[in-house]
Amino acid sequence: MTNRSLCTRCGYVINTCLCAALQQPITNQCRILILRDTSEVSNVKNTAHLLKLGLARLDIIDGDAPPHFAAALQQLDPTTTALLYPGTQAQLLPQTPKEAIAKFSTLVVLDGTWKKAYKLFQQLPELKRFSQVSFATVPASQYVIRKAEQSYSLSTLEAVALYLHYTEALDPKPLYQLLSALIEQQTQYMPADVKRRYLGENI
Repeated sequence: MTNRSLCTRCGYVINTCLCAALQQPITNQCRILILRDTSEVSNVKNTAHLLKLGLARLDIIDGDAPPHFAAALQQLDPTTTALLYPGTQAQLLPQTPKEAIAKFSTLVVLDGTWKKAYKLFQQLPELKRFSQVSFATVPASQYVIRKAEQSYSLSTLEAVALYLHYTEALDPKPLYQLLSALIEQQTQYMPADVKRRYLGENI
């Protein structure tokens, strides 16, 4: 935890406050349930917090071991819950017809490094109860301030925004504006050469 003053509205340190980018939270029909590794809680680059600011129906459970998440997952109806996770059994968007996906009332998302998400998936049998959904193609990530472990990786914010765009036709622009604001605020005090490594010539 930082000793620096935090904004009481957005939760970020005052000199990197994101309130200027905040809009009315998007009213999503599908509840988003994020299982977040505790190592991400204090990471200012974590995008699950941005989603909490940008979506009306979103909950985050923090933990670093399966028991921290198991009880909440056991309460979910497997017929109306989906897990956003790639795999051979995953329904692919947008190839899967919208009506086949829209039945899900809860979407579970694993938030952490790819290695930790994979480990959690393997250790939580409750996750195997849910249908898996993923994407047929993945756009280039705009999350340039954090190195992706896989070439096809998206940040949690980008993945959720894409899912809601496909299944509910929600405009993801407000969420991407939050991501852009985070990038701008977190790079504003970087030396020029460091900033260029993240943003290239777009500075």
